[in-house]
Amino acid sequence: MSAPCPRCGTTVAELGAPGGRMGCAVCYDHFREELTAALARRVERVAHLGLQPTRESAAAAARRDLARLRALCDRAVAEEDFEAAARLRDQIADLQRQDPEAAS
Repeated sequence: MSAPCPRCGTTVAELGAPGGRMGCAVCYDHFREELTAALARRVERVAHLGLQPTRESAAAAARRDLARLRALCDRAVAEEDFEAAARLRDQIADLQRQDPEAAS
């Protein structure tokens, strides 16, 4: 458990609790790891991708899939699941071969 915020004294348990405080601007830097982990548990995707057109082009879909696979590969490496990381690396390479435009 992290120490309280050095600026306002909010603890990580108080952030987002029903009726709890949201903290100050420093809280978001101080509790970055805890907040990122909590958001990852609640939503499938942490990064906001913005509005997407109703009909997605094939290139846009390939770029989205490539970004998702790269994020999963990074997570597998961080968790030292190297077999999964190797499978994801191969999927990334296959996708890049199929659509070189998506690789950029």
